[in-house]
Amino acid sequence: MEKYRRTFYMRRGKERYRFRLELTIDQKEGKDYRTLKKTKGYTVSICGELYYLSGEPGRPVTVSMGQIDMDAPRLIKEGFVPQKDLVEVLYLWRKWHLNDLTAGTFYQELLLDLLDADRSDYEGCVETLKKAGYHSDRGYKYGHGWLFRPVPEDVVKRLRELFSE
Repeated sequence: MEKYRRTFYMRRGKERYRFRLELTIDQKEGKDYRTLKKTKGYTVSICGELYYLSGEPGRPVTVSMGQIDMDAPRLIKEGFVPQKDLVEVLYLWRKWHLNDLTAGTFYQELLLDLLDADRSDYEGCVETLKKAGYHSDRGYKYGHGWLFRPVPEDVVKRLRELFSE
């Protein structure tokens, strides 16, 4: 298991937010979400702490901890300018975080993406897949276990680079 830590910033005038992120890369076995066969590959997990730095002397204010990738887009929309590396980390985080905990097969996931399904609504996803005839794909029912979406070697390499700078 590999662990990396890096701090990133967003700024708007004198205001700043500090993202202290931790990346964990591991290798595990799991059932491949494409083939439904056992496979081994990289897993990625990113979590962190978000602090508000007002520009005034004193201690930073903790805003959020843990799964904080949803805070960054909100701050960018509010006018905070992120470091370029942070933008890339956020993209890879959203795409690959907890890739060994995928609820659907490749085709189930594609269909839910195509239909812009709300992934936080499990029952809604099941209903969507039932209507489309994909609740069961090759015997696997959506959400009845965790499937593995292997992370490509070039993505793992890039994450290592981003967290080593």
